[in-house]
Amino acid sequence: MIPTPSARLPRLLAVVSALLLALTLSGLAACGGGDGGSEDVDKVLNQTFGGGQKIDSGELSMNLTADLKGVPTVTEPVTVKVGGPFETQGDNRVPKLDLDLSANAGGQSFRAGVVSTGTKGYVSFQGRDYVVPANLFSQFRRELRKQQRSSNKDTPDLEALGVHPRDWLKNPKNEGTEEVEGVETTHIAAGVDVPKLLDDLNELLKKTGQLGLTQAQRQQLPGSISPTVKKQITDSVKQASLDVYTGKDDKILRKLDVKLQFDVDKKLQEQTSGVESGNVRFTVQIANLNKPQQITEPTNARPLSELQSQLEAAGALGALGGSSSGGSGSSGSSGG
Repeated sequence: MIPTPSARLPRLLAVVSALLLALTLSGLAACGGGDGGSEDVDKVLNQTFGGGQKIDSGELSMNLTADLKGVPTVTEPVTVKVGGPFETQGDNRVPKLDLDLSANAGGQSFRAGVVSTGTKGYVSFQGRDYVVPANLFSQFRRELRKQQRSSNKDTPDLEALGVHPRDWLKNPKNEGTEEVEGVETTHIAAGVDVPKLLDDLNELLKKTGQLGLTQAQRQQLPGSISPTVKKQITDSVKQASLDVYTGKDDKILRKLDVKLQFDVDKKLQEQTSGVESGNVRFTVQIANLNKPQQITEPTNARPLSELQSQLEAAGALGALGGSSSGGSGSSGSSGG
């Protein structure tokens, strides 16, 4: 039996999250430097994605909208939003951050979040905060240090993960200067080399163990993208564009804007729960770059074990990315 659209939603969001992670890391690893005087497209892009100058703090905003046609139960666009402040803490230290996530699809809504003070961690679910146990936070810290040692860098390294955003761009053109969050940027518009993007996503999926995901989270991600699926996705994408907005003076990425338009072959629509076509747009933006951020510890947070017990009692653990033993996709996960 083919899973219902609601049963497919968590896995879809997991894949989208991996792609958004690649784009976000490309922004957080973006470099500065250069003479600031040349606006040659290749030089600007190489400076922006070449790695070097750090982004120490800022306000991250990611938005995904997917307008899907052909699924009666999905009458409004699927939306996913992630945003909030972050601030690095230097070598071998967990960064401070306060990120909120919200998602809506097929009449279902989901709210969650994560807070790190650098020494403590918290998660939120549907508006209530929970404390991450000290042993789990220490485990995350160890994984972060391990990743830093393996890459010999203090920040996540895209090259080590096999992700090369610079190579995704086709026929880039300089569209002049535009203001983004009060900063003058150079706007570069380009097409997207979909096969190369999928190749990088494939490498990222193969290395999810390096991203600090739990086993349950890794189980929600496909282990790889097969050549057949890669061709199907490539053939389905009819139009793809990527706009880069990089600081005119410092060549630090301020915004990415990706747009995809696709049509699914009729022979494949049964595999996509009837999705016939759609438009997908997601943006990644960083504001208040390298300015102090206000990140506070939640008050009245409950033990994380309470949330785990509630999810198990409600039978929602599988729908939220937890381990599900039996698995019939017919459970519907309507409680999410």
